[in-house]
Order: sequence, then C-alpha cells, then structure tokens
Amino acid sequence: MTQPLTRRVLQLLLVSVAVSAAMGVYALLLGEFRETQGKLLATTVSISGASTFGLVSGIALERGRLGLVPWLGIAASAVGATLIVIGAWAEVDTSGYWRSTGTIVVVAVAVAHASIVTVGGLSPRFRWVVIAAYALNAALALLVIGAIWGDSDAGGIARWMGTMGILLTAATIAVPVLRRIDRRASLPSPTVVETAAHCPRCGSALADGAADRCLSCGAHFRVVFDA
Repeated sequence: MTQPLTRRVLQLLLVSVAVSAAMGVYALLLGEFRETQGKLLATTVSISGASTFGLVSGIALERGRLGLVPWLGIAASAVGATLIVIGAWAEVDTSGYWRSTGTIVVVAVAVAHASIVTVGGLSPRFRWVVIAAYALNAALALLVIGAIWGDSDAGGIARWMGTMGILLTAATIAVPVLRRIDRRASLPSPTVVETAAHCPRCGSALADGAADRCLSCGAHFRVVFDA
C-alpha cells in the first residue's frame, strides 16, 4: 500500500469515526429510539467497523505480508459495510441478501485478524504458532459461514465455533508474548573483561596478575561492557 493510499484510509477512518459518533449520539440521546435511530446506529457501526478492518488489512499490505489477501479484506470491508447500510435503509428482508452480507463481513473480519497476527512476526522456531493461528482463523470463518447458510444442528456448530474461538484466542495472545521472548533472547549478552589497565576508583596502574583488584586502594572490581 502506498503512503498516499495509507493517508486516505486514515483520513477516512477519522472522518467516519467523527460522523459515526455524531450519528450515534443523535440516535441515542435525541428523541425516542425509533426505526430511524436504529438505521443510524447500523450505519454508524458499519462505517466504523469497515474503516477499522480495512485499516488493519492495510497495515499488512503496506508491510508486504500475505500477498493479495489484505486487498481482499479491504474490499470485503467496504462491500460489507455498503450492503449493511443499503439493507438497513432500504429495509431489505431477503434471506439470501443478508446471508451474503454476513459472509462478506466474516471474510473481512478473518482477513483483519490474519493481518494482525502476521504483523507481529516470529522467528522460525515459533512460526508454527502463526501457522496454527491462520488455520484456526480459517476454520472458524468456515464454521461461521456454514452456520449462516446451513440448516444443520445449531448446537453442534456452536460448540465447534466456541472451541475454535478459544484456541484462536490463545494463539493470538501467544504471538506478542513469544515475540517479546524472541526479542529478549536476541539481545547481546554482556561480555566480561578479565583485564584492565587502571583502577576505576583511584586510577592507579594495576599490577600484572591483579586485574580484578587494586593494590593501592584495595578495591575489587570487574569491567563489563555490552557487545
């Protein structure tokens, strides 16, 4: 993603948040909560969510992660929000319309989550955690989409979605923790210097074979520096 495009996404996010906040305040505080206020809230949530998911996908795109997948997330975020707004104000009651909209929204959320995970980055020894997070993300998205379109046992699907959600949450939390462990492990170890020319306390020259103590002032020491 180029810098101008990134700036435009950020500007859109700020404007949408400001407009959405104003619309939300109006819908909740001014007058009774009626059908129009509900539509305003739906518009507010849709625009804010699409801007957030699109921005997260854009970060992965800007860093060259996941190939073309972030573009799919950005497109799904924009299309999903547009369909929700149109459906809310036009009062669409077609099942296929809302199922399609829900599917697109699920794709947007899944890509945004994958973008968050990939931006964290891990060393090769922990790479399997990121791969597991991708797999769990895809599995959960497929289960949700299956629940949207299918008429199978809702209880069974809900249990599987809950299981996948718990595992995905654990993997997502593990990524920044392991990244911090990686960073700490990569710090250079301090190197101990066993010889020194002068005493750091009094400045006297050190005798040969007494590099850890000063015969003049009696100080004991060691010199440590970061490599």
